[in-house]
Amino acid sequence: INIQGFLVDGSIVVEAKIVVRGENRERFRKKRTQFDFFSPSKYSNIIFSVDGKKLHVSKQDLANVSPYFESLLFGDFKESQANEIVLEDVSVKEFTTTLKLIYDIGKVDESNAEYLLKMADRFDIP
Repeated sequence: INIQGFLVDGSIVVEAKIVVRGENRERFRKKRTQFDFFSPSKYSNIIFSVDGKKLHVSKQDLANVSPYFESLLFGDFKESQANEIVLEDVSVKEFTTTLKLIYDIGKVDESNAEYLLKMADRFDIP
C-alpha cells in the first residue's frame, strides 16, 4: 500500500465523507405509551406528594431535564436525602402532565399550555 501523502508527523491521516440522509431517534429512545406515576416501579426512587397523592418518579430523569430538580435532588438540600417531598401550590393534574412531558409521553395543547408554561418556569424546565 502506498501511504505517501497520508502521513502527517508520523500519523496516518484518514479523510471520510459522511452523508446523513435522515435520522431516526425513535429507535434509540425507550418509548413508553403508559406510565403509572401513582405506583412504585423498579426505576422510581423518589416520591412527590401532591394534593395528598403520591407520585413515584426517578430522580435522575428529573435532574436530566431540570437544573431545579438536579439541585433539589442531588444538591446540598435536605430534600436530596428525603424519600418523599411535598410539593405545594401545584395540582396533581398539573404535575402529572408535566411529568408526562418530561417522560416524553405527553402533549402540549390548548387545555394545558398555560399551566405547563408556569410549571416550566417554576421547575426550570426548558
